[in-house]
Formats: sequence, C-alpha cells, structure tokens
Amino acid sequence: VEVVMKFKLVDENVDYVGAYYHFGKFCETQNDVTNAIKIYDKGIEIAKKVRDNHALAELMEARNSI
Repeated sequence: VEVVMKFKLVDENVDYVGAYYHFGKFCETQNDVTNAIKIYDKGIEIAKKVRDNHALAELMEARNSI
C-alpha cells in the first residue's frame, strides 16, 4: 500500500521534486537500491528542468550515498 501511495505521489506530481527524494529513501529502506537509483536519477532530471538547485543537491547527495 505504501509503495502504491509513494508511486502515485510521483506519478501525479511529476514536477514535485521532493517526491522523488522521499520515494527514493523509501526504496532504500526496502533494500530496493535499483529502483532508488532510478528514482533519484529521474528526480535529478526534474530538478534540473525546474531549476531547483537545493533539491538537485539533495538528490545528488542521496544518489551518491548508495
């Protein structure tokens, strides 16, 4: 259920960069590193698109810490 809710949050709010960070962290807690990386990478792409440098830095840090 929580995975579906997290995915729905990202799917319905494509440009809400924070959703990618939190969904990636959730995947990490589930030991789903492959999807966490994919989610962080997509979030990084969106953060660049919307020019959110703060979120970009957080996503890159999370991605690089895996």
